[in-house]
Amino acid sequence: MATVNTIARSTSSKNSIVNILFRLRATGVNVYYKSNLQVDINIWDKKKGTINSQVRIVNKMDRVSFINKIEEVKLAILNVYGNKQKNDVITNEWLKERVEIELKRPKEIVEITKPKNFFEWYDEFLKMNKYSPVRTKNLLVVKRHLEQFEKFQRLKNKKYELNLHSISNEDIFQIEEFIRNEHEYYLKYPFLYPTPNDHRKLRKPVPRGGNTIVDILTKIRTFIKWVAKFDTSVRDPFINYKIGTEIYGTPIYLTLEERNKLFKFDLSCYPKLEIIRDIFVFQCVIGCRVSDLYKMKSGCITDGFIEYIQGKTKEGNPKTVRVPVNEVGIKIYNKYIDYGCDTIFPFPSQQEYNREIKRALRMAGIDRIVTVINQTSRQEEKVRLSDIVSSHMARRTFMANTYKRVKDKTMVASLTGHSPNSRAFNRYVEVDDDMKREMVRLIE
Repeated sequence: MATVNTIARSTSSKNSIVNILFRLRATGVNVYYKSNLQVDINIWDKKKGTINSQVRIVNKMDRVSFINKIEEVKLAILNVYGNKQKNDVITNEWLKERVEIELKRPKEIVEITKPKNFFEWYDEFLKMNKYSPVRTKNLLVVKRHLEQFEKFQRLKNKKYELNLHSISNEDIFQIEEFIRNEHEYYLKYPFLYPTPNDHRKLRKPVPRGGNTIVDILTKIRTFIKWVAKFDTSVRDPFINYKIGTEIYGTPIYLTLEERNKLFKFDLSCYPKLEIIRDIFVFQCVIGCRVSDLYKMKSGCITDGFIEYIQGKTKEGNPKTVRVPVNEVGIKIYNKYIDYGCDTIFPFPSQQEYNREIKRALRMAGIDRIVTVINQTSRQEEKVRLSDIVSSHMARRTFMANTYKRVKDKTMVASLTGHSPNSRAFNRYVEVDDDMKREMVRLIE
């Protein structure tokens, strides 16, 4: 292996200005190149072979620039030696001739890349991890929260920016406080938000519940820990910061009696609402997420089964779910088979779906009072079932009612795509009062 050392020495006590020598050593090679770089021997560190650390200016050049010149010569010597021919005789003269040619060669322009800023790293995080469309969408929402937070902070400090190398506990506290109260800041500082003519779509902020805030902070922590794998100078600002835990009440779902009551209720005078009701009941009998339901194509049921790949997991861990469709589901499916659309049903927007299914339950008289946790106040409150129903309640209805009858998590999970031991799945299959009564009857 070839090495290059630098030497500065004077042969006369009267002259302290000398040319720097470069010594090339390799197996069977020990030659010198006398450069045009001059230095005062009094500022030279012989042991380290460079300028004394206290010196800032050398020959009207700053220290860093001068050292770069030295490194440039070293690199030229190593390049020359590395490109030598087999029959070359390595001498001082040979080295001098080749090095001076190399130093005159046009230098390759090296583009200096600017370090990624906070949001460039965030984009890289999304790109490299290849999350499912649903998770990517949620992570982009978190990015928008952080962008709005940065704008908000610039009201007080025009130069403020999120920085992965300086983000602290205090920044995380301020981010949490902003997310919690953004709906109030929106009213006070509307100019921070895109106008209706802006190409970006940004919903009006609403009060956020504790679970939502925990979820956002958890995603931010995941992002920062990911960056730290590539840049060890990034420190985790969540150390000694308590994010908190998500709090869930008892899952609310429709009983089979309520589901059937809704299905049989006459909505023929409200054709659009009837379609939404049918979509909801169909979702109740196959248990899929609404995002997967909306992707299902006409003719997707074969031999009484519907089969799909879950959108939430297909990039990282593709999972095919195969569910038999019962008589209620087949009846609804056949009702729309000749409707003339590419999808299994003529779907409304998901916002309209969630809004109108509430109206359908109210019209059908499904107004049972239930106890839920208010996610903003985290207190219990009594509400009507029709006020809180949504597309996701259809999935809960399928899981809870199926589990009540088979009492086997593995079997139910095979129909929903869950891991039987996942926290989310276990929330849906809690033991209810009917199951307790049935168990007690077994020991009568």
